[in-house]
Amino acid sequence: MAQAPPTLSTSRRIPAERAATYDELTAAINGLTRHELFKLKKAAGYRVRGLGRMAAGRDWQDLLNETVLAFYRPDGRKWKKDEVDIIRTLTEAMRSVADNWKRSFDEDEARLESELITTSESGQKSNPYAEYPDPNADLHADLEAAAHHAEIAEKISRIEKIVETRERAALIVMGMKDGLTGPELKKELEISQNELETEMTWIRRNVRAAFKDRS
Repeated sequence: MAQAPPTLSTSRRIPAERAATYDELTAAINGLTRHELFKLKKAAGYRVRGLGRMAAGRDWQDLLNETVLAFYRPDGRKWKKDEVDIIRTLTEAMRSVADNWKRSFDEDEARLESELITTSESGQKSNPYAEYPDPNADLHADLEAAAHHAEIAEKISRIEKIVETRERAALIVMGMKDGLTGPELKKELEISQNELETEMTWIRRNVRAAFKDRS
């Protein structure tokens, strides 16, 4: 007689009736839309980039896969299906998995230059060693560059705050941060040129208003 698949309904903290079963979890994951998968991909990428070398060569897909598999272990994570949606559940779980990677990282491990080279989705490589080859560069220039990057980061953070309540606009901003072009955004989000232009108009209008108010 075949063994029944493990369920995810047993937990000391979550009553059986509140935790999703194996089949419910599988149905929810298989039913994720392209928009939802895009959001999870960006969230996973954000976590991996934050880890830096502590990711130990693992990428966003490794993080997302490990997170999903954690819910399929009989003694693993549980999904409170009627209280928290699957996207939020997986996003929060990814943060926990990333924290575990960070705690298990060996700080004494040698740092390789190859670990610092990153590649964008468009294929463009970035090497900090190549960008800053001279350790004796002018301090004033370094400080100006740092201030410039800090200003850009602050502006990006403000823009993300503006669009966070409008899902499609938020996804477009996330894609633009990763260097996606207009055609790439339309393909990823499965939207038309008109829909893209509508969202871009909304983004520009609200960003301009916000920055004007705070100027």
